[in-house]
Amino acid sequence: MDLVEYQRQCRAFDNHEPGLAPLVLGLVSEAGEIAAELEKAARQDQTRRSEAQLRQRMLEEAGDVLWNLTRLVDTLDSSLHEVAEANLARLHVRYRENGIALREHVKPAPGQIG
Repeated sequence: MDLVEYQRQCRAFDNHEPGLAPLVLGLVSEAGEIAAELEKAARQDQTRRSEAQLRQRMLEEAGDVLWNLTRLVDTLDSSLHEVAEANLARLHVRYRENGIALREHVKPAPGQIG
């Protein structure tokens, strides 16, 4: 699925109150859920979840972050594509201005976090 189709389909699930506040608060809340999963893993809670379980939970929460971000972007009459392009352009300028070399993309092995 591409980002345009994802953004279109997300609209069907939007039952929030109108305005930016519910979307921003939802986005921050879901990002906090990702942090909470990592914190639980760091203190090795009683369930002793495997790395695969942690990965699954973090990806689920990342999906919730993506949904909230998508609805926020949609509400601002923009697209994920536009936001992604603008973000990469800003990063290129920032890195160039600060003399920071771009790293080659290194993807973690399947099942690994980080």
